Amino acid sequence: MRMVMENLDRYKEGIRYSDLPLTFQHAVTVTRSLGVKYLWIDALCIIQDDQDDWQQESGNMAAIYRDAYFVIGADMSRDSNKGFLDVPETDFHDDKKLIAVDSESNPIFVREEYRRGGEWDQPLAFEPLRRRAWTLQEQILATRMVHFTSQEMVWECRYGLLCQCMHLDRAGGNSLELRGYFAYHFPRKFKAWYQVVNEVMQRHITKPEDILPCLSGLARLLHGHEAGRYLAGLWSNDLPAGLLWIVNHPGKRPDPYRGPSWSWTSVDQRYSPYPSIDSFRPENEDPTLKVAYAKVLEVECTPSGKDPLGTISSGFLKISGPLIRLTEKIIGERRYDIEVGVKTELYCLLVGELWRAQAEVPTRGLILRQRLDTSLSTFERVGCLKLEKGTEAEVMRGVEDSVVTIV
Repeated sequence: MRMVMENLDRYKEGIRYSDLPLTFQHAVTVTRSLGVKYLWIDALCIIQDDQDDWQQESGNMAAIYRDAYFVIGADMSRDSNKGFLDVPETDFHDDKKLIAVDSESNPIFVREEYRRGGEWDQPLAFEPLRRRAWTLQEQILATRMVHFTSQEMVWECRYGLLCQCMHLDRAGGNSLELRGYFAYHFPRKFKAWYQVVNEVMQRHITKPEDILPCLSGLARLLHGHEAGRYLAGLWSNDLPAGLLWIVNHPGKRPDPYRGPSWSWTSVDQRYSPYPSIDSFRPENEDPTLKVAYAKVLEVECTPSGKDPLGTISSGFLKISGPLIRLTEKIIGERRYDIEVGVKTELYCLLVGELWRAQAEVPTRGLILRQRLDTSLSTFERVGCLKLEKGTEAEVMRGVEDSVVTIV
């Protein structure tokens, strides 16, 4: 069940409880049982076939999840027809393990602790909800969230988790760490951001072009503050260091367009066994470079819809720095974003050395290919180069800074 233009007026008049799919019915039951009057369900509160309404409301996701009294996570449900309240009893509910202890005031019940092996979030990690890209930001942004898993209920908030088996009665775990980064002013927001990006890449997304809308709610919390301007998945205050991302395996340019080549959104990694990016985040999270050779002069992204932090139609970056022709004499590790022909003439714009505690970090640069359909100073990024340590002086000898535009 979903709201579209065809049924909008009819749904405004009302929807009978019996007409709702089981998962929605269960959500209504939980909401009413807790005395909450209003329930927001994306499929019924966003006009699904109205692109303008969809873009506008997806931009409001941060406020919706952050300001909600609580968020219901139907973790065990693969779709809206499965429901989530019919959880089978598991061994930690065995009555034989419950012991009644007499007390003068109230009865006390003691049972054997259910010891769960594996990671802290094991009851959540393999549930269907965790495989969907769109659900990541709701878990991070929600002040309170109750998960209905295939085994038990799990309560999650900014201070920790509590489950029925009483094993997860402590703070910890990756999602709680990320929740803290986005809730408060922590110095490691760039690290947290790229953790989120990698997590989204590991999840299923029906329309890969929705990758930026999937992140817009979280991006809205950082945009305009210490992270600077949001630029197709990167941040202005993290440039030029933020340009030095790499992918695990070469991908393809996506169709439809997702972002300029200097952004990780420009690489379609759907067919990569482990889609992710490495952002080379230094340990102290200082976004500057230890040694900077390049300087960003101008950068712009043009939104394609109503949400300025959602999908984009174009973008460019004007940058100055040492530009060298990439030949076999340039020794270093080359990591390509996409497949590049052997005879393709390539260049490298040296960006600088990232700071990393107690470690010598070689100079890194962007591998560029000239765009034949534009001016001679317009390039596209096709990879990243890590120079062999100690070769910088020889490589840059006699090289003057150039100003190039990357699209």
